[in-house]
Amino acid sequence: GRTIWLQASYNPVVDAATGRPTKVVKIATDITERMHQNAEAERLALLDPLTGISNRRGFDLALAAALDDFKRGREPISLIFLDVDHFKSFNDIYGHQIGDRCLRRVAKAVERSVRHPESLVARYGGEEFAVLLPNTTRLEAARIAEAVRAAVQGLGIDHPGNTGWGTVTASLGHVTFEAGRDERFHTATELVTAADRGLYTAK
Repeated sequence: GRTIWLQASYNPVVDAATGRPTKVVKIATDITERMHQNAEAERLALLDPLTGISNRRGFDLALAAALDDFKRGREPISLIFLDVDHFKSFNDIYGHQIGDRCLRRVAKAVERSVRHPESLVARYGGEEFAVLLPNTTRLEAARIAEAVRAAVQGLGIDHPGNTGWGTVTASLGHVTFEAGRDERFHTATELVTAADRGLYTAK
């Protein structure tokens, strides 16, 4: 009732007189545990060790797959970029351990607020996060982005270095590519650049 993996060799036994094979000897080794360990290692290689969400490599792979689907279909694809405001100042005030705890809480808040079946939330680098939203319209991406922004602010994490707010906040940019708007295929670089541009406009 369970799946196992075998690594086997099949060796023919040849009749010395006729030169024909008379039987086959198979030697098999159960490598199920090794395969499970490899699968777990591959899974962990796509996760950010600090936050437990997808890492940059996992994001890049998911984005490439989503863009392939986008090119073949008619559904839009959206991307949200998020950057924690004045995070260097937060680390300077509280230290990196508290900063790491803050990033973990932000990651969980983003995950909870997205709630989209095909979405991927990733730590893009440092205090920057990405939310990949296949089959998501511009209007829905804007709604999700606002929910994410509100969720981060709603954590109520003190941040004296964030002038005018006093708590941890985030700036977001989002972009949607719609199939059929023009003849050229959009690329991962274009999607990321457009979302990043929106983020820094928000900043």
